[in-house]
Amino acid sequence: AYLRKRSNARLTEPRVQYTPDHPCDVGSRWRMYTFSVKDGHQYWYSSRRVGLVGDGPYVITLDGHPRTTVSSFPWKKQNSGFVFDQVNGHRINCWDHPEEWINGTWEVRYNDNCEHVLNPAVYFDDTSKTMLTNPVVQLPDIGNGLEVIDTHKKSNGQEFILVNGLDDEVCSQLPDVHYETEEPMFGQLPDGTWLQFDPHFDVMENTVENPLADGGGTKLLLTGDFTQCSNVARTPFNEQGCILSTEPT
Repeated sequence: AYLRKRSNARLTEPRVQYTPDHPCDVGSRWRMYTFSVKDGHQYWYSSRRVGLVGDGPYVITLDGHPRTTVSSFPWKKQNSGFVFDQVNGHRINCWDHPEEWINGTWEVRYNDNCEHVLNPAVYFDDTSKTMLTNPVVQLPDIGNGLEVIDTHKKSNGQEFILVNGLDDEVCSQLPDVHYETEEPMFGQLPDGTWLQFDPHFDVMENTVENPLADGGGTKLLLTGDFTQCSNVARTPFNEQGCILSTEPT
């Protein structure tokens, strides 16, 4: 059960069975690289566009939401002569998934071709961070509440798990539920390093031994009745342990 709960798949918006976790939750995941496989190669979001804001340093956006700050757009081909279209942006729906590590490759449409781009580190300076609408989460040090979880991947040392969760005022100011097309949430380490929250699906435990007080009703309300309750019908096998929720949800 411990392994299953901490190896859940990335989930960027609610589903009928479950919702994404929250940045302040125990076990929330964080990363240093900007783009993941959930950002590219998604045919149902074929109109998703990468933008470039400013005149240097530049803010890279996806669907208008800030993702990172760079000194120049990171085309993989050096001296290619490519000029980013800052008026219209570029679509992100090419064939390859973004490689999930800093300087891994991803693709944008350029003159009807798929051109490779380097996956930049998450970063905002004093000017670009004013574009963020959500407050920035102050995270603990690596090794002191935030642990590396990707030592056997190419992203070695770029993915983390929040071990004990956070009980901070900023947590209540963050969205309760994350959606794919909304602005991501970001955090900073004590040394100023930027990380992006990487939502995964949250398994709600509701067992005879450890019943969920509201039966999942809170998630139902937060998602507009989309995510369903985490309960089952009474049967001869569970009726001795079933309880009636007294929660307002």
